[in-house]
Amino acid sequence: MSITTHLTLRAPTQHDVYHNLRGDSYCQPLSGSAVFTSYKPADIADLSEIRICLIRVVSRIDRDETNNSGCLLGRLSRLKQPCTKPAPLHTTQNCCIVQEVTVHEPVVSADTQEEPTRREERTSKVSFQLSIPANLAATTITELADVSYVLVASAVTSNGRHLNACHELRIIRQIIPDRPSIQNTRMYSGLNLITKIILTQGITSVATSNMPLNVEVFVRPTRPADRPMEYRCVAIRGIRWRVEEITKIFYQPDLEANNEEVQPIEEQSSTQEIFSGIQKGYWKAEKNQSKMEHSARQQDPSVEISFQIAAPRGINAASEINIENYDPSSKSLDSIPSELQESFSSTTSRRMLITVEHQIKLDIFSSEDTFCVVKHTLVDRKPLQTALNACFPLRITDRGTGNVGEDLNRRNPPRYEEIPESPPGYDRALR
Repeated sequence: MSITTHLTLRAPTQHDVYHNLRGDSYCQPLSGSAVFTSYKPADIADLSEIRICLIRVVSRIDRDETNNSGCLLGRLSRLKQPCTKPAPLHTTQNCCIVQEVTVHEPVVSADTQEEPTRREERTSKVSFQLSIPANLAATTITELADVSYVLVASAVTSNGRHLNACHELRIIRQIIPDRPSIQNTRMYSGLNLITKIILTQGITSVATSNMPLNVEVFVRPTRPADRPMEYRCVAIRGIRWRVEEITKIFYQPDLEANNEEVQPIEEQSSTQEIFSGIQKGYWKAEKNQSKMEHSARQQDPSVEISFQIAAPRGINAASEINIENYDPSSKSLDSIPSELQESFSSTTSRRMLITVEHQIKLDIFSSEDTFCVVKHTLVDRKPLQTALNACFPLRITDRGTGNVGEDLNRRNPPRYEEIPESPPGYDRALR
């Protein structure tokens, strides 16, 4: 028997979630339409209930450790172009429903809205809006696991036939900064030359494109110069930096007998260097003491270095994900049609979570330089022990525009409009 009715989904392929540095989040509802194409309008005449679900798929891939060389660059560019990757040993997949809505609306009749697509074929559509959780984890591809989303529509015709449609949806998290920068401090004790490092990251750019950094290095005062007409200072002669991506896989245990939620259990983690570079130059402390001016109570001199880092072309860092981006109230797929359950094929009933964060490591190259007070020429240079692996968190995220606070307080937030078939018409008489 030939199939006389088809169901398809029309919706954006990408949906944005906005957040700020304080943790506030905002997201517009997702608008779309379920489109019914039928040779027999009577099949959908009594159809008045359409279920729309957003399904999250977390896939953990166990690769062959002996055959994964050279795959990192391919993995990082996989969001934009396919790459050749090692054959996985097996894939563990967990699927859940993160949001759903049931539209109780009769399908638009052919008398009021019909779009003939070919001979004797009629198309009708039902619009819907699906509320998207503001804390939803972004679509992400990592070395250990992937997070993806699928929009699913299901309905039952008058003759009992199940209609299903799937539509891939990419969730993008964008930051709207409520302050221009993020600052992190690392203290050093003991006999280390460096006493403190302050790293300031400017939140003014998009993702890995030209991230501005400012590094302020505080050092201990140097010993006085041997001659009255000389002075010593600590100089920074370069910074080597490495950006690393840390991925962790967690499993969420079942609720305890008292219905208290149990903290996720970490099962596996991976740290990958995704890009690196070196900032060359020469920086020295502003306040330099000669033998006559040296004081035991003087403040630690500092060196301030500003530079930008950027990922090479084709390198895409994974979107950041926290445990808070997973809603514990998500549902299993037991309630969706069996045909759809088979297509998603969860291989584990345990709720699987992944987190992604980034960090930057700095190697600071320094020396103790002696200069002539009069001519300011270099008299002597003594290389000092390099400060290795100074580690700081790094935020890598797309930057949006707007104000999250205003959107949260707005009673009627803006919504996506239906995708028009043609450009809108404008009245030139309006001023």
